[in-house]
Amino acid sequence: MERMVRYLATKRSESGLRMASPFC
Repeated sequence: MERMVRYLATKRSESGLRMASPFC
């Protein structure tokens, strides 16, 4: 699951929604 979280976090970070990420 950590891989998926990291993948989603990276995708969101690219979109500038890192703060909106529920994993943060």
